[in-house]
Amino acid sequence: MGKENTIWFFEDTGGLKLGLPVENILYHGRSNYQDIYVLEVKDHGRALILDDCIQLTERDEFVYHELIAHPALFTHPCPKQVLVIGGGDGGSVREILKHKSVEHVDLVEIDAKVIELAKRYFPSISKDLDNERVSIHITDGTQYVKITDKKYDVVLIDSTDPIGPAKALYEINFHQDLVRIMKEDGIMILQSESPYYHADFIKKVKSQLQTIYPVVQIYTYAIPTYPGGMWSFIYASFKHDPLSVDEAAIKERWQGMKTKYYNPRVHKGVFLALPQFMLEE
Repeated sequence: MGKENTIWFFEDTGGLKLGLPVENILYHGRSNYQDIYVLEVKDHGRALILDDCIQLTERDEFVYHELIAHPALFTHPCPKQVLVIGGGDGGSVREILKHKSVEHVDLVEIDAKVIELAKRYFPSISKDLDNERVSIHITDGTQYVKITDKKYDVVLIDSTDPIGPAKALYEINFHQDLVRIMKEDGIMILQSESPYYHADFIKKVKSQLQTIYPVVQIYTYAIPTYPGGMWSFIYASFKHDPLSVDEAAIKERWQGMKTKYYNPRVHKGVFLALPQFMLEE
């Protein structure tokens, strides 16, 4: 129970409620796709809430955004062309552009309102959305993949939970289409939910991706404001194994890059230090 007169936001997973004490409601509205809140939260800065699910808080957003981007970008020997599907808050783009080899980023976001609000309320996260190396496409990611003639070194599926419009981004047909626009040594990263609450979902998606990619790995990380405190990504590649990259080579490229979570040891640690219950699953 909170203190008297404290307003709380709760994300309810069905088996767990995660609460944030709200100091101010900065925005509430509905786009064509989802209900959106921007909240001022005690000890966590501003928070973005989509359809009653916490997408980010300023306190710990760096964990998610660094780990969706850097394991793939440091594994690839020279990433130049990068595609982000989702990620309208701009955090993934911010991390991608820390890599000097990246020539261009295409950000495909279905909901223009998310980008608008990110620029207004989350400038430290969205600050690179207007960078000259970035093109923003307001469209459905599945349709973009069908029609684009570009080829990508790295693709990040920075999606919301696999419901509504995002559900298609987890289906095998989409990932078969995605192969067409990836280079022969391309890498794909997929946001893959909580190991505690979505184990069957993670196993299903991983099995589907193994029919397409010879290299498929799950990696996990700790993030306080996501249900269960642990979240996951799935790494998939036609060629590059994230565990085969020399730590010294990563360190050379990483030197001078400002990160808060990612470093050369974390690179391999997130793949190798899976808890036993996940290994058994």
